[in-house]
Amino acid sequence: MNKQKFDYKEYLKKYIDLYKSKHTKKETIEYIRKIINKDSSVELPSVLADVSLEKTSLLLSKIVLEEIDNKDYVGLLPDILKDKIEYKKKRVRFSLKKIAIVGTIAAITLTSAININSKQLKTSYISTDYKQLAINNKVNTSVVLNTSTIIEKEEKENVKEKKKQKVEKEENKKEEKIKNVLNDYSKYDSVDSILKRQKELEDLKLDDSYKLYDCKLSPEVQQFIYELSAVYGYPVDLTFSIIDTETRGKFDSNGEESYNGPGDYDLGLTQQNTVSRVTEFCKKFNVSYDEAYKLIRDNDYVNLVSAFIEYDEIASHFSSYEPLEYAGCYNGWLNWKNKAISREYVDLFNDAYNNEYTKYHSVVKVKKKK
Repeated sequence: MNKQKFDYKEYLKKYIDLYKSKHTKKETIEYIRKIINKDSSVELPSVLADVSLEKTSLLLSKIVLEEIDNKDYVGLLPDILKDKIEYKKKRVRFSLKKIAIVGTIAAITLTSAININSKQLKTSYISTDYKQLAINNKVNTSVVLNTSTIIEKEEKENVKEKKKQKVEKEENKKEEKIKNVLNDYSKYDSVDSILKRQKELEDLKLDDSYKLYDCKLSPEVQQFIYELSAVYGYPVDLTFSIIDTETRGKFDSNGEESYNGPGDYDLGLTQQNTVSRVTEFCKKFNVSYDEAYKLIRDNDYVNLVSAFIEYDEIASHFSSYEPLEYAGCYNGWLNWKNKAISREYVDLFNDAYNNEYTKYHSVVKVKKKK
């Protein structure tokens, strides 16, 4: 005949009932808490003393969960759930609060499953409305609701932080791309290479922090002036001061034609002359006169390249850079001092160069040059 297996759980249940009858409610709860927390100082009957404290704690925890409708036992939930929380903390990166609420939901769910065996209880993590379930089972929901509020707040903060990190990552990625593009420039040997650079710069969609000066020119065009100044070897302020003088500070001559005389016009941003400058651009870049005419008139990037080619022509007549000479020749060529209109032009240029555009008087260092 097989020997009947001793039911420690049933024995423990009867022992706790006996303890209740001889002690106050408070003493009983504290005693149960000590056992659940595996307090080695707790006194147990000899039958239970032979069982591991770990097992006794587990059995008592199950008993408490089965009788959770007893409001005196609700306060023991944190002690019961503690081991579960600590275990999960080591295994997965969940927050303590989130694990606690999962455990609480499980505990409340177990209430509705009181008639199933202990093995089934271990897998009774049912997805349900835990607030209503707690109410239906007459459980004090204040702890659950407070924990829920904390977790909802924590989750919102986590979502907010993740969004912030994503934005920062995207901004850093964009800044890195901008840095790489702005540091990779060269002299241009064809119209296609100029237009390609225009697209590269405009695709960056730079904000106004990339402007060199507060004027109508876009950040991209201003950066292009900086690049041309670097590869051709002229101060940035020369070009800004010339455009300011040509447009009386409006920087609005893109697409414009200014009449000088029969068949003689000045075109676009830097007011390039049709008689000399357009012809020179055609030779250098091997394009038709009509194509060069339209590009220099309507496209700031092409217009600026044409202006820098003119600077090189002026430079060939001087041994060193002198801004007033460059401005005079730009307007009236080598004999500009004999022309009243050119002298007036130089006076306006000088005012802009020395009072408005002074940040980049030095020649910028060439970063890349073909």
